[in-house]
Amino acid sequence: HSLSARYPTKVKPQRAKLTKDDIEDFFKNLTGSLEGVEPENIFNYDETNFTDDPKASQCICRPGRRRHERVMAHSKMAFSVMFCGSATGVHLPPMVVYKAKNMYEGWQSKAIPNAVYETTESGWFDMRTFEIWFDQIFLHHVKNNCKEGPKVLIGDNLGCHFSPSVIEKCLEHGIRFIALPPN
Repeated sequence: HSLSARYPTKVKPQRAKLTKDDIEDFFKNLTGSLEGVEPENIFNYDETNFTDDPKASQCICRPGRRRHERVMAHSKMAFSVMFCGSATGVHLPPMVVYKAKNMYEGWQSKAIPNAVYETTESGWFDMRTFEIWFDQIFLHHVKNNCKEGPKVLIGDNLGCHFSPSVIEKCLEHGIRFIALPPN
């Protein structure tokens, strides 16, 4: 029957509700926000969680489909890494967030130059750690390496990314902060 077994990607139920209109509105707004911005001043960030998921299971599907999703309310915890790069291919140092109350010296051995290491109880980014990333990595890069003019920071719409402190600094430094639509 032209089917194959694949592991579905986990997606939260509210993220599975994205519509075509949502996507079209996003690109319309993005086009206006990018107008007059140098590629060196356009950045995209995202954090990802590295985990070992022993409960992953396969599903039966048609061959050739690249992505398969399994709607779930949660995922397994591990550690998170924030990555950010510019439209010209410049990679900023990463930030690593471990699930712990205290940072252990061995976790930073053989560290990536200029990377930042932190901890949270969950191992996921929260408002405090996002503000640290924004100040110590992103804003530091913008102040020292970007061309004059507006800057654009594009990333996911996680609530902890929108602290008053980050929004104030975006306004102060001419940074257009753009949230991607869910999923």
